[in-house]
This record gives sequence, C-alpha cells and structure tokens, in this order.
Amino acid sequence: MNRSESILELVKALAAARAEVEPIKKTAENPYYGSRYAPLDNIISATVPSLLKHGLVLIMAPADGVLEWMLVHTSGEWISGAYPMWSRQRASHAVSQDGANATPQACGSAITYARRYVTAAILNVAAEDDDDANSASGVQARTATPQKPSTPPATTPPPSTSKAHIEAPRCKVCAAECRFVEGGVAKSGREYAAFWACPNRCKGGSWGEAEWLHEQQQRKDAKSQKAQDNDIPF
Repeated sequence: MNRSESILELVKALAAARAEVEPIKKTAENPYYGSRYAPLDNIISATVPSLLKHGLVLIMAPADGVLEWMLVHTSGEWISGAYPMWSRQRASHAVSQDGANATPQACGSAITYARRYVTAAILNVAAEDDDDANSASGVQARTATPQKPSTPPATTPPPSTSKAHIEAPRCKVCAAECRFVEGGVAKSGREYAAFWACPNRCKGGSWGEAEWLHEQQQRKDAKSQKAQDNDIPF
C-alpha cells in the first residue's frame, strides 16, 4: 500500500467515519454457495455519507486487470493500493488469468466484486458470508431442482370392527354375546390377532375377526338368495 508522508489526519477521520457506519444489510443471495452478502449499493449507501462527513473520498478505477483505489482526506493525506480483478483462483477456462479475453459482463462483475471488497476492507466492515464472484470466476450458479412433494403410500384401511358397524357374534358354545378384543402382545411376548371373545371364556366359543366377517358375508349372501327365491312366482 502506498501512502502520503503523513496519514495522521486521515486515520483520525477514518476512525470517526467507521464509528458511524451501521451494520450493512446483506440482502443479496449467492445461489452457488448458499450464502448472503451485501450488494454494492448497500455498501455505498452505508459508508459514503460517513466518509464525506469526515472529509474522506474513496476513488477507484480499473486498470490493467486490477482495481486501483485511493482514499483521500481534505488535509491532502492519502493512501492507495490495487486489488486484482483476475487471479489464478478466479480465472476460468473461458477467461484468461489476466482477464484479457473476458466478456463485458464478466469485466463488470469483476469490477463490482473488487469495489465491494475494497470498500469493505478499508472500513473493516463485514459485507458478506462467503465469496460470490461467480460470473467473474466463471462459476455457474446452481439451480435448485424442485422436489416433488412426497406422497405417502396408499394404505387400505383395516375393516371396521366397532360394534357400531358390525353385529357382535354369539359364542359358539353358550350363545352369549361376544366382545371384541383388539390385537396386541400377550404377557409372554406372543403377538395375537384381534378376535371376538366369549365373556364366559368358553373353550372354542370365540370367533376370529376375519372368521366372523366371512361368516357375516355368507349369512348376508344366503339371505339375499332366499329373497330372490321367494320373489319367483310359482
């Protein structure tokens, strides 16, 4: 970095200006890195008024692959330097390392990128979470592939075994009305299926859930067939 013989007044003014700079809003998003950063206009609006208030002017101009900058104070003191717009890390296959064959769009992106970094570095402010010079470096932003909403597999609801929907069977032995028992796990750890149990615990008097549904369907079919037979006029 180059400087005038004395920079005492410049440093005092820069310190005062920095103290008045509010946190810069990071309103832009880098789609490739998934980070947010402060665009150039946010940085300018947040820093230039404070710099001018304290007699400071930041001058920047591109030249020979670098962004030359100079911070000047009204006292005549100054500091200057250069920020490389093209580097080995940012040069792509389409753009040479010195940027000689860069497109106007890539040049504009590199200049904007450098202006943001120089301003943020001089004032020591945080302007971003990560590198976002995608166009200047030849990196293409990634586009998110829309994800199809997951659809839960279709399930067939189990047959309703509520007494409100199914007539309770009678015990096969004592003819007492059975009660429905949900399937579960016995104390021994053995799993058992749902069934209709005889309240008197008659051996062989209970009905399996599927067994009773099948029995009901057979009775329904028989009743329907009988109705059809009775409808025949002979």
